Formats: sequence, structure tokens, C-alpha cells
Amino acid sequence: MRTLLLLWLLVYRSCALEILFDFIHVSGMGFHSTTETNASVTTKSLCSCRQQCFSQSFCNAWTASKVNAHYECHFSIHGPQPPTSPSPQPGAVYSYKITGLSGLIDVHEGTDGDMYFVPDKELNFSTAINYCQNIPGFQLALLKTREQIEIANTISLQIQDSFHIHLTHKDPSTQIWGDGTELTEDLKDLVKIP
Repeated sequence: MRTLLLLWLLVYRSCALEILFDFIHVSGMGFHSTTETNASVTTKSLCSCRQQCFSQSFCNAWTASKVNAHYECHFSIHGPQPPTSPSPQPGAVYSYKITGLSGLIDVHEGTDGDMYFVPDKELNFSTAINYCQNIPGFQLALLKTREQIEIANTISLQIQDSFHIHLTHKDPSTQIWGDGTELTEDLKDLVKIP
């Protein structure tokens, strides 16, 4: 069974995450250390850091931290997976190219504003949850609207496979989404879990 990763643009756009020119930006994260980087510069703005990365053909990810009146920017050839998986860093900004997500075969931008990614490998449910949580800004899909379910069904038909979503049984009559909310009655007939 495949995994459907959901990038929650609408939820995070106002606080921690956005997509700009095929880069995903996540606030509050950065490289573990400068040894994971291929180049560094000091600039006056985050925009300059981003522009520097755009101008470097090797750059697949960058991070910036404000130091006094300037930003220290670090660039890497690697996306957000080992050896340069980012770590929490208050005040830092981490940005990576969508194409830097190795192992992802299909990207779908839904009409709901969310982006859906399907990895090229099959994962069991618990591994799928961890896989998604290890990519900054991602989580295993929560399909909470009819539109999201329709988008997921379309993706399932396109990849000719079923996939995991973050929905579990609390008890025989109650299903719980990964964020702790219950599956609503009006969607129970549309979502099937084993």
C-alpha cells in the first residue's frame, strides 16, 4: 500500500510554511550544523539568501539565521533528507526545493490549495507516519472534506493503487484522524479503513 503525504499549505501558510518558486519554506528549522553545507554567505535579508540559492546551480536547500543586523545563510546540495535533515532552531528559516525530496514520484496540487505527494515505495502504516513526519511541513494525509477525498480518489486511480491516510479506530464505531479529531458522520461512507 502506498502513502499519501499531504502538505498542509492552508494551515501553515499563515504561520510556518509556504511554497515559493518550487521551494518549501519552513520557519523554526535549520541545518544541524554548518558542516552539512556546501557554501555560506552573510546578507542583509532573507530574500538575498533565497536569491543566492537560486543563483547556485548546486543549491537544493538553504537555511538562514539572523545574527545582529544581518543573516547568515548556508546552502546545501542535499534536500531535507539525510545527511542534511533539518532540526528545530527558533528564529531560523529552512527552505528546500520540492525536487529535493528524493523518492517522491508524483506531486498533485489539489483544487483545495493543498499539495499531495506519493512516494515510490510501499510503506506500512506506522512507517508511513514516521516517513511523513520526517519531511518538514508534511504529515500523513487527513482527508477531512469531500473535496479532499475526491482528490485522493483521483490520485488513487492515477497511480492504480490504494494508500494510507492518518485515520485509526478509537473504538468500533469511532474513527480518529491523526490530529485527534473524529471522522464526521457525513464522510464515514466515503472513507474506508481496514
